[in-house]
Amino acid sequence: MRLPNGTQRFLEGSARCFYDQAGAMVRTTGITLDITRHEEREAALRVREAQLRSILETVPDAMIVIDEAGAIRSFSAAAELIFGYSAAEAIGLNVQTLIPGEREAWQQGYLRRYPASGDRRGVGHGRLTTARRADGSSFPVELHVGEALVDGERVLTGFVRDISERIAAEERLSLVRRELMQVIRLNAVGEMAAALAHELNQPLAAIANFVTTAELLLDSGAGMDGDRLKATLISAMRIEPVEATLREAVTLLTSGGQHADIELSFGLSPDADFMLADRIQVQQVVVNLLRNAFEALATSPDGARGVLIEARLNKAALVEISICDNGPGLPDAILSRMFTPFTSSKGEGGMGFGLSICRRIVEAHGGELVGFNAPGGGACFRFTVPHVCLE
Repeated sequence: MRLPNGTQRFLEGSARCFYDQAGAMVRTTGITLDITRHEEREAALRVREAQLRSILETVPDAMIVIDEAGAIRSFSAAAELIFGYSAAEAIGLNVQTLIPGEREAWQQGYLRRYPASGDRRGVGHGRLTTARRADGSSFPVELHVGEALVDGERVLTGFVRDISERIAAEERLSLVRRELMQVIRLNAVGEMAAALAHELNQPLAAIANFVTTAELLLDSGAGMDGDRLKATLISAMRIEPVEATLREAVTLLTSGGQHADIELSFGLSPDADFMLADRIQVQQVVVNLLRNAFEALATSPDGARGVLIEARLNKAALVEISICDNGPGLPDAILSRMFTPFTSSKGEGGMGFGLSICRRIVEAHGGELVGFNAPGGGACFRFTVPHVCLE
């Protein structure tokens, strides 16, 4: 109704009629309530609901409301675009149709336990999972789950963000990083080659001069008798103790308490006592193999971590040195090409030259370096060097 001053009021009324025995109406009673304030609140709620719906429809993330049974109750416009279902098609479906993911069992268990216990695990926390479109294709999503009470009924609201482009961008960035690391490695090789060439030029020139002089001496009939030549060659060789060489290499890595959580053990055969080798180069090989073992053990699960260093005389009368750990072992993708330059199991953190250099050092000594996974677990590297018997 409108009041004389022009103000509009909303009224709600009810009336009752009373009749006499003859059926004639004798009186009426009525009640009129001013419900203007109630109507104003209802109108404000409708406006707020429309505003909220408008905001939610413009949010780029899909919004899906499900009941306690997992049935979809609401499906936003963004959800229609992301999943390829219309709201009419999606409403009533089980949420597992859209988000089977890798944690389907968790989701189903959550929906079963939540109504009874109020267990809030997973509510309010985002996680990465996999969703499925109407055409059956899968794509990565970031899912956030919230809860609400609507007319006394508990519902779950899921906000789903398609992260396909983000994942693709991360993969492109990772590829660029790998390519950059390859360029850096190649540059490092170039610098190393230039440095080696500079260092080798003078000794190579001297060698060439000595060869020329030797040729002239041979042509002139001058020379050295066989005994003197043999003595000279033997004096140029270095006979090194195997055990001392190995223990010094271990000390280089473990001095200062480093790697104290790793148990080092030795198995040194008495007959593998001396070797004909460059002590420093052999220690370089041992240090590199030990460092690889320590790094592998650092990524292995908690438990006893150990490295076994062995030396024995093999059937070919060569000193055979083995370094084995009880870590996760060598990846299958690395086993067939681990001695190839630029091959590393450390990702971007490794140059991929260590094992290649080790093999060249061992081969220069007339030996062989091999690597394999031990039957009981862990990686094992074994190399040989010439043995010397002093008796």
